[in-house]
Amino acid sequence: MRESPLWATRLGIHAFDDRLADNSEEGVARWRAFRREVLERAERIDPERLSPADRVTLALLTEELENGVAQEVCEEHLWSLSARDNPVTEWNNLPEVHLVTTPAEGEALLSRYGAIAGSIDNMVANLRSGAKRGLYATAESTRRVLDMVDKQLAQPLDEWPLMQPANVPHDDWDEPTLEEFRLQLRATVERSIQPALRRYGDLLRNELLPNARAEAYSGLVALPLCKACYAARVHRYLDARSLWGDE
Repeated sequence: MRESPLWATRLGIHAFDDRLADNSEEGVARWRAFRREVLERAERIDPERLSPADRVTLALLTEELENGVAQEVCEEHLWSLSARDNPVTEWNNLPEVHLVTTPAEGEALLSRYGAIAGSIDNMVANLRSGAKRGLYATAESTRRVLDMVDKQLAQPLDEWPLMQPANVPHDDWDEPTLEEFRLQLRATVERSIQPALRRYGDLLRNELLPNARAEAYSGLVALPLCKACYAARVHRYLDARSLWGDE
């Protein structure tokens, strides 16, 4: 949960409500090391000592971890762009995931807002790293994400979904606390998150889109790492068939 704090919040675990996942190069390496550690621990468990239900759980967990390790070669965080998963969709959803009813929850949300720009800049760094290796998304995917970014930046700041928590009354808060929360939230969105999103858009427009893959080269085969990535994905498919049968 420490490595996936937003997922923890969704599950009702609030020990990590003041942070975001570390998507930096170091953070990705740490997550991969953690996944391998958990896999090693899972592989040491004797399934014969488990109940039938727990054996199924162990098999599912092991398969998921193995596939995750195998697909690291795809390096999707270095090139993949999606209209479903990008800084606009991810952070516009944050106020719906992290609900604020108390000043303490507001402080935790402000802490998360303060980390968003760094997360976006990490995405920029990751995509630049991928570009140096010749890894690019398709032109269509790049244009779609860029369009979402441009529309967000063109929207008045007060209409951004990230500003929604500032509009909640909170009648049980004292006025100075509520006012400070609103001021800090707006300042963070305006001075930190908005410029970071603009930097992300500039990267897409000026560096990635001119080199993005044409539709004829939309498959993995057009990527330098295609053979290893295809092998990992085929391995995942075959593992699923062996676990569940032809169904």
